Amino acid sequence: MEEDIKEELCSEIADLLEKAVQAINKKDVTELSNISNELIHYATIHQSKRTMYTAIIIYSISKTLDKIRPEEKLTQFKNKLTALIIFLKSSLEKKDFKRFNKTLKESLKLIAHSDESFSRYIEDVLEFSKAHKGAGIYQHGISLSSVAELLDTSKWELMKKVGETKGTAEKTTVKEIRKRFETAKKLLKNSDTDE
Repeated sequence: MEEDIKEELCSEIADLLEKAVQAINKKDVTELSNISNELIHYATIHQSKRTMYTAIIIYSISKTLDKIRPEEKLTQFKNKLTALIIFLKSSLEKKDFKRFNKTLKESLKLIAHSDESFSRYIEDVLEFSKAHKGAGIYQHGISLSSVAELLDTSKWELMKKVGETKGTAEKTTVKEIRKRFETAKKLLKNSDTDE
C-alpha cells in the first residue's frame, strides 16, 4: 500500500480514534464531522492515504448514524463500528499496519453495506481535502485561479476554504506549545551547564 504512518502522526490519529468511539456512543455527529476534518488536515499535510481512508470512515459514520432505523439495527451498527475503530486504534498503536489496512477495509465495507450514499461521502471528503490543500498552497502566494486549476476544483470551493482557514492559520495546539516549552527548557539547561 503506502509507507507506514509517521510516528508523530500515529499518536494523533489514535487520539482522534478514541474521540470517535466516544462520539459514536453518544451519537454526536457534529463531533464526528470535526474529527473527520482533523484527519483530512493530517492526511493533506502528511500525504497519507491511510489517514484519508480513516477520515472517509469517520465522515461516513457521521452521515450514516442518523439514517439507520430501527433502534436495534442502529445499536448493532454502532457496536460493530466501535469495535472496528478500537481495533484500528490498537493496530496503529502497535504499528501493525497490515492489520490496520485490513480493519480499514472491513470498516469501509460495513459502512458501504449500511448506506447506499457511501460513494458520495467519499467524494465529499476528497473535495474537502482538495480545497484544504488548495488553501494551503494559496497561503504560500500562488493565485487562487492557479491553485483551482492545479487541483481541478472550483474557485468558489477554494474561496470558501480559504475564508475558513485565514483566521485559523495562527492557532497552535497545546501539544505544540508543550513541545516548544520542553525544547526551550532543554536549551536553557544546556546553556547553563556550558558556562
